Amino acid sequence: SIPDLEGISSLRILDISNFHELETIPIKGSRSSLEKLHISSCPKLSEIGDWLSTSTSLEELKLDGCANLSSIPDLVGFSSLRILDISDCHELETIPIRGRCSSLEKLHISSCPKLSKIGDGLSTSTNLAELKLGGCANLSSIPDLVRFSSLRILDISYCHELKTIRIRGRCSSLEKLHHFSCPKLSEIGDRLSTSTNLAELKLSRCGNLNSIPDLEGFCPLHILNISNCNNLEIVRITGRNSTLQVLEIIACKKLSQIEDELLTFTHLRKLRIVNCPNLRLIPRIHNAYVTELDFTGVGECLTRLLPDLLKPNDCLHNLTLSDLPDLRSIPESLGDMYFLLHLTIKRCPTLRSNSIDILGSLYFLRRLDIGGFSEELEEFPGMDYIQHLSATLKELRLLGWENLSSLPHQLQHLTALEELEIQRFHGIEALPDWLGNLSSVKCLRIVSCDKLMYLPSERVMRSLSKLTTFIISACPQLEARCSKESGPEWSKISHICRTSIIRK
Repeated sequence: SIPDLEGISSLRILDISNFHELETIPIKGSRSSLEKLHISSCPKLSEIGDWLSTSTSLEELKLDGCANLSSIPDLVGFSSLRILDISDCHELETIPIRGRCSSLEKLHISSCPKLSKIGDGLSTSTNLAELKLGGCANLSSIPDLVRFSSLRILDISYCHELKTIRIRGRCSSLEKLHHFSCPKLSEIGDRLSTSTNLAELKLSRCGNLNSIPDLEGFCPLHILNISNCNNLEIVRITGRNSTLQVLEIIACKKLSQIEDELLTFTHLRKLRIVNCPNLRLIPRIHNAYVTELDFTGVGECLTRLLPDLLKPNDCLHNLTLSDLPDLRSIPESLGDMYFLLHLTIKRCPTLRSNSIDILGSLYFLRRLDIGGFSEELEEFPGMDYIQHLSATLKELRLLGWENLSSLPHQLQHLTALEELEIQRFHGIEALPDWLGNLSSVKCLRIVSCDKLMYLPSERVMRSLSKLTTFIISACPQLEARCSKESGPEWSKISHICRTSIIRK
């Protein structure tokens, strides 16, 4: 319990925290002078008291970690209330905003799993600048957002029953719209198109969403990120989005086209299209400033566009081409991208081996993730040119296949290499002693090499003086032979600081 506060008429700030047995707040009568009420970590608190309804001068109300609190008094006529922040109140079912909360600027509600309703009075709080709702699994609707001309941030996540977000127009200041893990959400609201100051639009795991409003005339839009929206079929972008810097479309299985073209997107820096197998139409890029391109798990139409997408670009630093079953060749122009730092080319089973010869001209390359080519190949392609990267390449991940019985011997020239990962070389039984030439290597990972039994000699392993991390994963025979103290290969790795053996 806490002392009775009945006689304190001028109380402005009341902060109650970490009273684990407190069940009620002993206040009676009016508290018209109260400006800030903060209650946190009072898990047994079941009621606040009707006195709160008289505290109409309140500016801040924050409730956190009151797991037993099932209701709060009506909030009506709280014309000074600026911040309402409620979190981890697991029994709370309603936020009773009844109206005339005209000064409300921030409404944050999180981890209130039983919350089913936010009072309709929220519609009168047109000065609201931030609305953040998260972890309210039972919330099925929110009041209409009309004439919210000050609203800058609308962030809604893990509201599993939420079906619609009614943006009815005149939300002209909206800058950030984020919706994450709202699987029943089917509609955002066509009047989103009036929010022409929108800078960030992020939608993720909204599996029932089949359309979004046309993004037309959104001149300030910088970031568009849509992921795991499996019913979304079309994204309409117009050329007037000239400030777009980041466009990411990930795991949208029904997506068939991204309309219009990026011709006027002179500020685009990052483009990622990942795991969109039905994507048929993608804009061309005419932009000399793109720094990151990622095309993973898309259909044949994309591979036909690669010559246009990979025109010489001095700014391109990061390129990923992965899981492209129809990719047969890589445009020669890739060899002219001299300032490329990170390159991934993997799981492209029909890629012709001579396409990898461009590696030799990428003189500034620092990270290379490559492999998973045709099962018919008996040696790793492009390795005759990899020695040209000996001074710059720091990280190398090799993805093998069934027929490979040895590592590419050209790797021994990579004396600047600091991280090496060898994966799915199923035909290899022993690692070669020439690995000792990799004098700079700090981390060595060996993954899914079914037949591998032998490491290089103990002398070679100990000569790798910078090697501090050694990881074996899903290599059943080598795992057994590297058992601590008893395995015949254990003495070769016992001196390494961090050794990890991860079994299947």
